Amino acid sequence: MSPTEAGLMSIAMVGGLLVSSIVSGRVITRTGLWKRWLVGGMVMVIAGISLLGTIDAETPLVVVGLFMAIVGVGLGATMQNLVLSVQNNTAPEDLGAARLGGRDVPLHRWLRRCRRARRGARPPGQQQRQGRRPAGW
Repeated sequence: MSPTEAGLMSIAMVGGLLVSSIVSGRVITRTGLWKRWLVGGMVMVIAGISLLGTIDAETPLVVVGLFMAIVGVGLGATMQNLVLSVQNNTAPEDLGAARLGGRDVPLHRWLRRCRRARRGARPPGQQQRQGRRPAGW
């Protein structure tokens, strides 16, 4: 598979994510039932990743695209609805903290650690031992 084909395979996943997030959002807005979308979405993600684990060099691209679409459909039914479930189970005065603590803060921490690792910096609180850099940094 060429790099271009590999990049094009992500279109199937993003397309599945787009359709699934729109459909699940509209249905949840109309019915108010969100738990089944979270469980079903994670089942789809696990099934899609399991199917992707079976591909090899001879697997047709259409099949790989289908497996990627299954992952995308599962992610679309899960991602924003997980935030919705956290917001539904949080007191109104804690909504901002619940949303940030559940998703955005760890992402920013991870990105900051990646930038530090690229520059060769150590994370805070980690001492340099005997003139050597700690493992992994």
